[in-house]
Amino acid sequence: MQTVALRVQQMMQEHFSLAAGQVLPDQTLADLGIDSLGAIEFMFLLEEAFGVSLSDERGELRTVSDIVAVVEKAATANEGTV
Repeated sequence: MQTVALRVQQMMQEHFSLAAGQVLPDQTLADLGIDSLGAIEFMFLLEEAFGVSLSDERGELRTVSDIVAVVEKAATANEGTV
């Protein structure tokens, strides 16, 4: 089974047409050319893909690992409610 981080990175590569070597955990979204609107749109894709809600505790998303952390937290919370 894929880890959340790997799946998020692969989705980012596909959605934003990025090379695999570009999407690293500490890479900033700005350096990847992802603006705030692009990040929000991507969050909606993640919600659908992972079956979670990411709007409650999104906070500031600056890096790839920030996005992964939000998805992991939501997925863990979702497991507790199922």
